[in-house]
Amino acid sequence: MVVVLEAVLFLPFSSLDMGAWAHLPVPELVLQAIAEQGFTQPTPIQNECLIPAIEYKQDIIGAAATGSGKTLAFGIPILYNIMEDEKIKASKSEKLETDNENNESSLAPGKEDEGKSSDENEALETDNDNQNVEINVTATNRELLEDEVEDDDDEDSVFKKFEESQIPEDDGLKALILTPTRELAVQVKNHLVAVAKYTKIKVVAIIGGMSEQRQERILKKQPHIIVATPGRLWELYEKRNPYILTVKNIQYLVIDEADRMVEKGHFEELQKLLSMLRHFSKMTQKRRQTFLFSATLTLAHIGPQRKLSRKFQANLLTTEGKIRMMMYKMGLKKGAKMVDLTEKTRTAEKLSEAKVLCEREKKDVYLYYFLKQHLGRTLVFCNSKDCIRRLVSIFTLLECHPLPLHSDMHQKQRLKNLERFSSNPNALLLATDIAARGLDIPKIDHVIHFQVPHTVENYIHRSGRTARASQEGLTVLLISPEEQKGYRKILYSLNRTKDFDQFPVDNSYIPAINARMQLALKIDTEEHRFDKKKHENNWFRKTAEEMDIELDEENLYDLGDSRDQANLRHKIASMKAQLQMMLKTKLLSKKLVTKYPTKMGKLRGPMEINNSSSAISELQHQKSLMKDKKKQKKKIVIKNVNELKKNNLIEKKRQKAMRRKKRKELLMKQFKE
Repeated sequence: MVVVLEAVLFLPFSSLDMGAWAHLPVPELVLQAIAEQGFTQPTPIQNECLIPAIEYKQDIIGAAATGSGKTLAFGIPILYNIMEDEKIKASKSEKLETDNENNESSLAPGKEDEGKSSDENEALETDNDNQNVEINVTATNRELLEDEVEDDDDEDSVFKKFEESQIPEDDGLKALILTPTRELAVQVKNHLVAVAKYTKIKVVAIIGGMSEQRQERILKKQPHIIVATPGRLWELYEKRNPYILTVKNIQYLVIDEADRMVEKGHFEELQKLLSMLRHFSKMTQKRRQTFLFSATLTLAHIGPQRKLSRKFQANLLTTEGKIRMMMYKMGLKKGAKMVDLTEKTRTAEKLSEAKVLCEREKKDVYLYYFLKQHLGRTLVFCNSKDCIRRLVSIFTLLECHPLPLHSDMHQKQRLKNLERFSSNPNALLLATDIAARGLDIPKIDHVIHFQVPHTVENYIHRSGRTARASQEGLTVLLISPEEQKGYRKILYSLNRTKDFDQFPVDNSYIPAINARMQLALKIDTEEHRFDKKKHENNWFRKTAEEMDIELDEENLYDLGDSRDQANLRHKIASMKAQLQMMLKTKLLSKKLVTKYPTKMGKLRGPMEINNSSSAISELQHQKSLMKDKKKQKKKIVIKNVNELKKNNLIEKKRQKAMRRKKRKELLMKQFKE
């Protein structure tokens, strides 16, 4: 008996005006949940995608800026179609049960109608089969891209052992959503759960870093939608989890951040999943609707790890070639709907972009200056985990309370740090690019690129963490001389004709900030050096003990005797106390070094740093000052040019008068002669 997906709890719509959604085929129960979240109007990407996806069952390729509502653009069609499919399945089941009851009652007196009942049952089965919608699944331009995909000749042997599943197809998985990071998977799951709250559609996240046993218990409940990272999903598939084996029959597939996911050298498990889906699609000819979404889907360039065959390199470095490659790999049907709403600038409309040119060793100083000068929720991106660890250690000493986020951390700690960052309006998050794509953390004021990103896609996705949902945001690049080439590549890929604006820095505060930073670096170096030696010594001793080998103490690092270690601890404690004293005093400008009386009779000391100013307003003020300077300079140049012209004209007139005078004198002399 199939249960119809109906309202769990029906509440009246809020007083919000939801008329902007009226032209879209959004289920009433889903629209109610959307209204409760305050989304009174669909975003452009939702306007463009919902009708083709729901009414025409088209595959969707969506490219739009970060924070533009892409999750609901594929989430609403999936919820709508699952609800409709379940209603059809429920009506079929009820009709079949009714017919069976009628057949039993009619056959009770005798068997004269046995042949007729058999014929009716066969007709019913035929009608049920005819209600299934068949869509021809064909790849686009397969011949053009055959060198760019893996050979599928041995797929039969690879997937043969996975063909059988203990769960009936009708009770299997309906939709699969794949994301590149665990945090994004959890976020997408939460969004879908929120809009499906008044239905009985179950949505779960299957990600690495969490208990397999717990996730297997979740799968036993047979959720309709799974949001997953490729690694954990493939791991459960290889372990022959009964419910995961039904993934071959899914009706809806979503690849979020698709351009990143299908690159060679990344997400090997995804390539296996796609090969498996292609294999079973060929065998069963099952219909499947596919969604590809990303903010940089239509951006084509040469990446540092991009492996392309020489034959197709020129083709795949174009937007059209990139889309064709992904359509083939994902098995999209012909006639897929392409929705490209990315701006010419490739970044959000209200995003302010700036740069700080500095030496690599001074980046710590300018980052600390920014954090002290401009309060707000700040996300700092680095290119490596080692850089994150170093900054966490230094800025913890400086009492900035940094929260790290990188792939080596346990999943619970990563989610906990994201929660802390979201709840504190002045929090600092230090992250690698795992936080660059898709994460929707509300009201991030600033994004700082501590290191220039390797690709323009990373720059766009990093910067897209701020200026979301039509709010203002600021992104700042800290650029060392060695990174100028990477910065120029980003400008070129974004088709920018001029540099980013220089972020205003009051250099009078830098000496005081530098003093704090140098002391913090010295403390960190001393602690790190001692801890590293101690850790390696302990590892050697433990390894020698396990192998029952006598260890020569001369091969260990010399940590000194107890007195030396006590002296080191005292030295570090003294430096920490000195740093604490410095941190308790406010940062002062070196412009004014003495107090002086004002007209009001009060003493004014050195200027304190103003951390209440907005970084965006300061940048805009800097821009206006630069414009005023340019205008003033232009006026001066025009004035000088006019004066020069005037002087030239006067000089020409004077020279002309002199020539006339000389000519006149010459004529007079000739006349006298």
